[in-house]
Amino acid sequence: MFDAFVSLYDTSVEDRGLFARDSLLARLLWATDRWACKLADLVLLDTQQHIDYFCEEFGADPAKFQRVLVGADPAFITAELSEPSSDRFVVLHYGKFAPLHGMQFILDAANALRDRPEVVFKIVGGGQTFDESKAYAERLGLESLELIPWLDHDGLRQAIREAQVCLGIFGETRKASRVVPNKVYQCMAAGAAVVTGRSPASEEILVDGEDALLCEMASGEAIADAIIRLREDPALRSRLGRNATSSFRERFTPKAIVEAELLPRLRALTGP
Repeated sequence: MFDAFVSLYDTSVEDRGLFARDSLLARLLWATDRWACKLADLVLLDTQQHIDYFCEEFGADPAKFQRVLVGADPAFITAELSEPSSDRFVVLHYGKFAPLHGMQFILDAANALRDRPEVVFKIVGGGQTFDESKAYAERLGLESLELIPWLDHDGLRQAIREAQVCLGIFGETRKASRVVPNKVYQCMAAGAAVVTGRSPASEEILVDGEDALLCEMASGEAIADAIIRLREDPALRSRLGRNATSSFRERFTPKAIVEAELLPRLRALTGP
């Protein structure tokens, strides 16, 4: 069994642009992905969109694949979210600043809402695009933006508690259309109102307007519109949070994922 999770080639070459497509390292990563799938009896990936990509890019046999959702630690369920104060509405995003996150568009959303001083953006983490994102934020002169270093799990859960909206991913890379990241599941577990980009992967797993709010990818204006919609509709925000936790309990805990998706396939492979 090969737990692929993501393509090494796609992540390093196509999404993050760390190596040129025609470089020796890119060819090595491509061959590693291809042969790992070829030699395995079962390959695990997180979305059907990722499975389709592996089959198309590496010529893999579709019958070898099984979708196993990312999910999240159920400990995030314990978080209790706060109601916004009269002068502060916190929008949280955290991650490793990978291109698929679309930090530029999150900052564009903050810029679009600069005349709404009660809307505060908290950006937690660091990584590949951090320096250019920070420089872009400085050029925009964003006064309602807080850049916060990495937090441990307790600190992250606290940050989610203090946020009224949590953001997923909005990048324009092809990988962004194939994944629903761990952060989305964590925030859903905590009962947050989640806004993330509309993509084949997010529409595969989430229900727009029920357990998350989906908006146009690669658009700061669309992110800003979704945030203001939730700012002005507390009932919608509360309903999204309740439904998100319910969906997480039913479908996205490790136990639920293994029982629904992995165990039936393993039993079919190994026999009674």
